[in-house]
Parts: sequence; structure tokens; C-alpha cells
Amino acid sequence: MKKIIPFLLSVVLLMNYANLAAQADAPTDFTTTPVGISLACHLAWTNPATTIAGDPLTQITKIVIERNNEIIKEIANPAVGAPMNFTDNTAPATGTYHYVLYAVTNEGKGLETEGYADIGNGCYFRFVMKNLAYSSQGWKGSFINITVNGIDYCTVTLQGTYFAEETIFIPSGTLTFTWVSVGTSDEILSFEIYNPLDELLFVIPDGIWEEIGMFLEYENQCNDDNNECDPATNLVISANNGTVALHWEGIADSYAIMKNGTIIKEITETHYLDAEIEDGFYSYCIIANYSDCISFPICDDIMVLGVLEHKDNILVYPNPATNLINISGDSVSEVKIYNNLGQLILTQHNTNAINVSALTNGIYILSIKTLTGTITQTKIIINH
Repeated sequence: MKKIIPFLLSVVLLMNYANLAAQADAPTDFTTTPVGISLACHLAWTNPATTIAGDPLTQITKIVIERNNEIIKEIANPAVGAPMNFTDNTAPATGTYHYVLYAVTNEGKGLETEGYADIGNGCYFRFVMKNLAYSSQGWKGSFINITVNGIDYCTVTLQGTYFAEETIFIPSGTLTFTWVSVGTSDEILSFEIYNPLDELLFVIPDGIWEEIGMFLEYENQCNDDNNECDPATNLVISANNGTVALHWEGIADSYAIMKNGTIIKEITETHYLDAEIEDGFYSYCIIANYSDCISFPICDDIMVLGVLEHKDNILVYPNPATNLINISGDSVSEVKIYNNLGQLILTQHNTNAINVSALTNGIYILSIKTLTGTITQTKIIINH
């Protein structure tokens, strides 16, 4: 019995290690790009193609996006190793946000990748912090507390060193700066604060010799004039034959069109055709430009698939399907299945029966090519 218990423990540990090694590696090429001064951020990345152990991945159940430890988006059935993007339009307020991204497979949650983004109408302040005794204890727990419009926003302190500079993104509004002391040798602590124009706002050069409390109030205007602009409204996006059509309403002097985080065109009309688009998932934003300000963008996403010929004598059943899809009619040479992002996830040749048991529940696009070269496209629903 004494020998059996360590053996069983070793087996359990080996099984746990094998399961961990089979989980997805972290997504790569992760970028976070704020969209102007709006409360939006464009995310782009490449899905993992291997497991943690380096073996090829065969399927990803979903990609999960978290913002400040809360899940804001789950993308089902993405293609392995494919580039992807998503525009987050739900940030609650101006500030610095922490994004985490990971893939989930049948083996569980994979490794994470992360990034930060300064979102909204704010600007940067520079802090120079010193311990005049050249002590690595920094400010010994004392700190500067910063509020925006009466609400605590962040704190600034010096830790583990005697000198540091830090640049912090702070929203527009009425700022107050308060020194919070732990009562330990403040006379050897000093700091400088610089505004967004890098002008000196406040300085304690020779140590803090008395209780200073709230020592500075500052009107942080940043780009407040932009808040007065009327954004475009009623954005409608459609796709046909490799072309994306955008229509919206507005009274601006001009409009900047952003695709996947990059401005591609500036026009005066309230409609635009984006031609020669490859199959895939796209995020579009419209920014209204006025003579004296720029509006927040409005954004929407669309999946683009090439327009294919439909042939009436092709029948796909059952729909919804559970484990098997049958195709009747003309002889089939190739079947491709795309997810709802337009990514190819399965290809089969010379068969009229497609096993879909490995696919998660959802809506898919089935593309069927016959021996005569005609192509039929139809939607199918997987519901296990």
C-alpha cells in the first residue's frame, strides 16, 4: 500500500502535466490601438497554431477577451493560426485599461497574452520622484493621490529606488493632487509634476517638512472641445461580391473611415464602397471631422465572404445538424466550412457526408463545389 500511493500520485501528476502541455499556446502579435479620443480600442492578434508543448493545434473552441479582469468578448470557432481583430466600444470611461487574450480548446484555457491601452479623452503628466538620502526604500509608503472631478483616479509613489520618472495618462476634468504621508522621514522626499505641455506645475525640491495635504488643483482640458462634436449616426454596413458598402448620416465637413484600426479614406459624402476585399472579418469606424473639432467614432463589424453561385438541386440536411451533414444532388468535389468570422475551418474532398461533431454550436457557411465547377453557398446550424 505504501508503494501504491506514491505511484498513483505520480500518475496524477503526469496526467496533469500532459493536459497542461496540450493546451493552446498564447496568441501572438497582440496590439491595442485607441480609436482617437473615443472610448474605443482596436485589438489585433494572431491565433495560436500550436500547443504549449509545441504540437500543432487542430481546433480552437473560442478566443476570450478580458478587460480589467472582466470578459467582454468571446469569439467562437476561430481558425487556428489566423490573424484576427476586434474593436472594443464598451469602455465605461476614460482611463488606462488592461486587456488579456487567450484561446480555449477542449483541453481548457491556454496561455494568456496581455496589453494596455490609454482610452478616451485624456493626456499625459510627468512625475519626477526622489529620495534625497539616496535610499532604495523610495518614499517609504507615502504617495500622491490624484482625483478627477472628485473621484479617486490613481496614486503615484516611489518604490525600491531613490529616483524615478513616470508618465501617467489622466482624464480631462478638475484634478486634485494630495500628499498622503505615512509619517516616516518625509523631509528626505521630493517630487516634480509637469503638465501635458511638459511645463512645471509643482515642485518640492528640498523635502517635505510640514503637512501639505491637498497641494494642487488643476483644470485638465486636454481635448475637451472634441466632446462638442456630433458623431455620425445610423451606420449600416453590407457586403456583396467582395465589396463592402457603408452608409451613415451626419452633418460634418468630412468623415474619416477607419478599417481594422487604420484610417483608409477621408471623404465628404456619407457613403463609401470598399472594393476588392478578401474574405474575412472586418471592423469599420466613421469619425466625423468639423472645422474646430473631431467627433467620437461609431463602429461596426462585418464578415465578408465572396458571393458564390447558388444551385437549386443541391440539398443539405439535416439543418440544424448534430454530428453529420449530408449533401445530395450533383457529385461533390469539395466542401468548405467557414465560421461566422469568414475563416476557413474545415475542408473535405469527394464526399457527400461531412462529420461536424468536432465543431462547437453555432452558425456556419457551407461552400459546396461540384465536379462541373458550380458552387453553392448555404448557412448551416450546428447544435449538438
